[in-house]
Amino acid sequence: MKCSHQANSLVPTKNGFFCNAHGSSFTLEGKVKNPPATGNLKEYKLEITADTVNVMV
Repeated sequence: MKCSHQANSLVPTKNGFFCNAHGSSFTLEGKVKNPPATGNLKEYKLEITADTVNVMV
């Protein structure tokens, strides 16, 4: 989880994700709520089975 502004690590919150470096925030779906983030968070396809979750990179 890296901010789209300068790739700083994000902090998960109950309402989404927050960047401590410059104050950007994102919804739980990864959409920009507050700049200076320049774009939404990267999405990954998941493959879910009965007992595993695979992240497709």
